[in-house]
Amino acid sequence: MMGIDISDDINLVPQLDESNFETNTKGVYLAGVVCGGMNTGKYFIENSINHAVNIFDHIQSTKE
Repeated sequence: MMGIDISDDINLVPQLDESNFETNTKGVYLAGVVCGGMNTGKYFIENSINHAVNIFDHIQSTKE
């Protein structure tokens, strides 16, 4: 409903920039297991903890 593009395969992975986790809908970010779509085993706390930091850094850099 927010216009985020999702892959048309069985994994239904949302389109996002993996460097800052912004989706194709400007200003909408995703973090954690949702970034893997139906393949939730791709992300765990150990490898998704940086998502928030990357998102915050990106938001901060766009305000300057």
